[in-house]
Amino acid sequence: MTEKIQEKTWSCKCETNNKQLHTVTKCESCKCLHPNPFQYLLLKFPDFKFDELPKFEIGSRTGQTGYINFLDHHELSAPISKFMDVLGRPGIVFRLIETWHGKVRPRAWVVFQRFSDAANIWVNDNYSVGTHAMYDQEWDIMRQLLVNKRYTFSENCIIVVE
Repeated sequence: MTEKIQEKTWSCKCETNNKQLHTVTKCESCKCLHPNPFQYLLLKFPDFKFDELPKFEIGSRTGQTGYINFLDHHELSAPISKFMDVLGRPGIVFRLIETWHGKVRPRAWVVFQRFSDAANIWVNDNYSVGTHAMYDQEWDIMRQLLVNKRYTFSENCIIVVE
């Protein structure tokens, strides 16, 4: 699978010559593989260059329930990295410093595709409420972290990409 795309959309090479953007892992007509596992994120953030992110190697590790919620801030070598897990699900991990009411702590925030066959269902590991679907506010947080490298919840809570 290639991680670079030439256009913002991908034309399937199936018999129907479908020119629509595929948002699933496989084309239903010809079962061809989606050439860019980060295509859904490219739809959400068309100006961000995901292909330029360093790749973080997870290896064969998985969480107890199949989630990718085991990554630690200290094992991340880059502020923002992309990865593919053992099931072929793409994800992004942020190395963050969080300041909450004066307390500073490092943490990792993991955003990943929930199912290997559903490219438009993404979840995130939020330490306060566990792993759950991405809400609009979390997509906004991700956008701010990608673009500005920081997000301010309030004067008492700021997260910064480290």
